[in-house]
Amino acid sequence: TWRAHLERILADGAGKPVESVLQELMFDFLKTLRENAEMVRFCATERQRNPELAAFHLQKIEENHHLLCDFLRTRQEAGEIRPEADVSTAAGLLMGAAYSCFLLYGEHDDSVWNPIVDGLAGSGVDVVMNGIHPCPAV
Repeated sequence: TWRAHLERILADGAGKPVESVLQELMFDFLKTLRENAEMVRFCATERQRNPELAAFHLQKIEENHHLLCDFLRTRQEAGEIRPEADVSTAAGLLMGAAYSCFLLYGEHDDSVWNPIVDGLAGSGVDVVMNGIHPCPAV
């Protein structure tokens, strides 16, 4: 499962900047989604008709979300993320955007897919880390 990948990336993230860890996480998540495209699409479809599958799928997503949030809170406590930042929303934005990108573009060839992955892992993480507002005047 992707959970093992997530645990490895977060464990290996000690000493790395948060942004680098999140970029690696995004690349790996998108790669894993694409490698398991048939099953991912099956779950996305079947969960609409099967409440038990939907509940199980949501439980797995929430467990992974909590693990990522715990990592981000630890980094927040270390001063690497603004104290008032909502790390749950940040994690949800990244992972939700990755999942949506996979559903929309995952079947395209690499010439379409790779720039999307690069953009989301690079610019997407940057937007979550730094926002889109102009830098305050110095």
